[in-house]
Amino acid sequence: RMLVGTLGDAWRGAYPKAKIYALSLSATPAVVLGGRGADGAFWYSHAERRIVTSSYYGGGFPESIRGINDARRPSQMCEQAWIPALPAEAMRAVTLTAQSQDAYADAMRALAQAVRQRGVMPERDATGGTSKRLLFTPAGNSLLKQMAISLIGGERMGKDSVPDLLSVYFSSIARVNMLYGPESPQAEDALLRLNQDVADLLEYLDAAVGAGEYLVVLTSAYASDESPGYLKHLGIPHGVFSPQQALFLLNSYLGALYSNGRIALGCVGQQIYLDELAIEKLGVPIEEVEARASRFLRDMAGVSRVYTSSQLLQGEVSQGRMGRAQAGFHVKRSGNLVIDLQPGWIVESPTVPLAENTSCSYSERVPLVWFGWKLRAMRSPTRVRLEDVAPTLCELLHIAPPNASMGSPIEAVVGWTR
Repeated sequence: RMLVGTLGDAWRGAYPKAKIYALSLSATPAVVLGGRGADGAFWYSHAERRIVTSSYYGGGFPESIRGINDARRPSQMCEQAWIPALPAEAMRAVTLTAQSQDAYADAMRALAQAVRQRGVMPERDATGGTSKRLLFTPAGNSLLKQMAISLIGGERMGKDSVPDLLSVYFSSIARVNMLYGPESPQAEDALLRLNQDVADLLEYLDAAVGAGEYLVVLTSAYASDESPGYLKHLGIPHGVFSPQQALFLLNSYLGALYSNGRIALGCVGQQIYLDELAIEKLGVPIEEVEARASRFLRDMAGVSRVYTSSQLLQGEVSQGRMGRAQAGFHVKRSGNLVIDLQPGWIVESPTVPLAENTSCSYSERVPLVWFGWKLRAMRSPTRVRLEDVAPTLCELLHIAPPNASMGSPIEAVVGWTR
């Protein structure tokens, strides 16, 4: 369903003999990172408790990945108790919350105690089964690290003059933040363990490929802001927005206006889809219905702005927080209404029971680290965007960027090599 080329596709076009792989705990990131031209994209299936792929990648499983499945490593890691990397007194989050006497601090201490007790698996109960625990604990990232090391060694990546591409999406920490909150001791422990997983991977690359012979780009798709529970503790406005409740109320409102009880069909994330065929039969312009729905939704608690598809198509939204939404808007796939929430508010999740401790603001304040190859140590104060990562990599390799790339090469990075 991808409509444009990816970094993997641009890489394949420039280096037909390159080895290109992508790893993730879920299918979509693996497929998007690998692109159409990847040799393989692999992810974890909680239904099967094993690593899987798509028949699109005709090569099947390389021996390195098959060996992990044969050893039942994913299934074994699902059963592992989550034991903190550091003693409780050494963890910043526990120390901070222990100073408070409110309910939030009590909850954090209880969660920390549950994590410290061997054999207690709160993630199993919260996520609906042991097989999904791997998605919500640091063990998921550790599995991806093992897969990456096995793949690099087994496929002899980085052993010839053709540059290879390995993309790894460490997503466990994002789900830990969803389940417990980014201020929790679980989130801190997950970050400490991710740090160790990255260190292990870099040490292996030094030994297998050679220090300075590889390039690592470390970043994130989005950042987690403070959770509503923590903001409550600080006395800052906060809340949880329910898309399903908004959908019900919107249908009641539009039904009263147009004598049709289900004009709003459904919602995905913060987008609401309207029944355009029913609206056409009513003889009402779609722009009118969208505008009325937008005004109605704006009055709901936690809603900052509501943009209509008409606005996005006409280019009326081009700056600020929704600029990225406009860039990603597709007339055949996106919703009629895009809801932007106020700071401190998050979207209620139907699949994560502890979603009140989550943050889904998709902040762009993320780390961006370039390490290895021709680069020397430095910091740049210049503002950059995530869209700049792929063009920068392509500039370093003197290849054309993906065909829909909107970013620009980061001068602070490409300038290092001149």
